Amino acid sequence: MHGMVWYGMVWCVCVCCMHHGHRKQGSICCSANVVSFQGMKKGVVELADMVIVTKADGGLVQQANHIKAEYLSALRFLRRQSKLYHPQVQLVSCVENKGIDKVWDEMCNYRRIMQDSGHFESKRSVQQKAWMWHHIRHQILTRFKQHPVVRERYKEYEGFVVDGVLTPGAAADKLLLYFLDHRHSRD
Repeated sequence: MHGMVWYGMVWCVCVCCMHHGHRKQGSICCSANVVSFQGMKKGVVELADMVIVTKADGGLVQQANHIKAEYLSALRFLRRQSKLYHPQVQLVSCVENKGIDKVWDEMCNYRRIMQDSGHFESKRSVQQKAWMWHHIRHQILTRFKQHPVVRERYKEYEGFVVDGVLTPGAAADKLLLYFLDHRHSRD
């Protein structure tokens, strides 16, 4: 396993969090990059090449099997990303050391199929561009939220939107002006 890079996309679902009635934990693992999610984002599962249901052990085995069945059912109705490979749903228990080898074998199978067909590198290029733009959006939003004037005033503008005083677009434009005007004054 060590040293091999898999350029697929995996959606992980924590049975423990699902069992308690909320989808709190999940992650997408792409190569060495990990993007955390609070809840299942629309469109994410549609991009997954594999869904891994974790914590499939002890008293959660039945729940894990139920979640696996739900994902298998949902994946049947989603448009496939590739005609060559249908996303798999795997159960994993790190505590009982079950399913990990099966996940790795399936990852290797996916890689072989995609490389043999020539789709591997083209998919990787698309992913690289998407990750770049995701990183840019994340950095811009982080810097925007950390801006002193924006941080001081955003709650006020949220209130204007909720009260119907400003449209969401007008409030966003005002906050963006604070951010951009302050940025230009430092240059």
